[in-house]
Formats: sequence, C-alpha cells, structure tokens
Amino acid sequence: MLSNFSEAQSLADVFISSRNLTKYYLHKVKDADKKKRFSIGEWNTNSIHWIVSHLAWAENYLILDAVIGRKETVPWFQYFEIGSPYPEESKFPSYEEAVNTLDWIHEKSIAEIRNLSNQQLDEKNFAGIDFRDGDSKRKIIHHAIRHEGTHCGHLSWLAKLHGLKGR
Repeated sequence: MLSNFSEAQSLADVFISSRNLTKYYLHKVKDADKKKRFSIGEWNTNSIHWIVSHLAWAENYLILDAVIGRKETVPWFQYFEIGSPYPEESKFPSYEEAVNTLDWIHEKSIAEIRNLSNQQLDEKNFAGIDFRDGDSKRKIIHHAIRHEGTHCGHLSWLAKLHGLKGR
C-alpha cells in the first residue's frame, strides 16, 4: 500500500520524537537548580538553563534561518550561539521564557518542515552551511535532529549529576 506521507512529514515526526525525549528530561529536572554547572577536572558543564536557551537558538538558526530563510529575532539568542563564551547571568532570559521560546520555535519549525517538497529538501540551505556530505536543506534538518539528541544526552547526564534517578 502506498502512502501519501512525505519525506518532510517523516523528518518532522522524527524531530518531534527527539524533542519529546528532551521534554522528558526537562520534566525530570524540573526541581533541579537550572543554573547549576558541575566541574569535572578543569572543565565546567553547561547548565540546564543554558541548554534550553541554546536549543532554542539552534533550531531558529538551523531550521527557520538555514532551511526556511526567515529566522525569528530574539535579542538573547546572540549569547547562546555556537562558539560563544558562557554568558553572564544577566544575559540569560528567565528559564520560563527560554522554555516558552524553545516550544514556540519548535512549533513554527515543525509546521514549516512539514510543508517542504522533496525538491525543496534538495535545495542548498540559506545559511551556506556545508557539511562534508552536502549542503542541502535535508542535511540541515538531519543535523538539527542530531543536535537535539546530543543536548538531550547532556540533560540526561545533568539529571544524574543532580542525583535524579531514571524513570
């Protein structure tokens, strides 16, 4: 039986699934200190608050900017870009604002992804990002899903470091 389900719809569903796991860990750490960073040798982890803020920035950049070409302007995003130094406390939005922005950007991104044709997925991305295996909008969406999973893993470790048990 043939389905009318498009590749873009499948990508959106995988991204939603990835975000659902992130949301699971965010619920798990709801009572944790969201600003706490842990030191491991000479290295400091990012905080839960930073991860949420960074994920919001990243999805805006990867999906709304690079794939769709119409990013949202959020003043505090500049402090959570890849390669930026860890921001001062005053640069963080409230945790609630960061989570709301994460949700809002994701809803908008998923709606946009679902409308892409295979031809559009094959097009070069608007941000000029070039991975070793290509620069298509499809590759950017793949990377956004991988990126989400990477930081979801960080949230998993932070839950453990906060002393929270699985499930």
